[in-house]
Amino acid sequence: MSKDAVLLAQIRSGHCILFKSYHHLMDPTVDPMCPRCGEEPHTVEHWLTECPGTAAARLDIFGSVNLPLSVLMEEPKKALLMSRRTL
Repeated sequence: MSKDAVLLAQIRSGHCILFKSYHHLMDPTVDPMCPRCGEEPHTVEHWLTECPGTAAARLDIFGSVNLPLSVLMEEPKKALLMSRRTL
């Protein structure tokens, strides 16, 4: 399995150490809040659909700031690009 496939599976499941809320479950000393905006817990949903700190990247990569979580399945290459730019 490629590194990209592993990363995409982790992102889709939300069990990715790059998300502070998940990392916090493994290490309570890690702040679970979003490192870009500080407004919400850093979850896959917040990162991909809500965070003002990733809005410009969402617009650039997907052509919209309003994304459904289904883009993780429908546009995996773009989702990986988004993760490389913003996680």
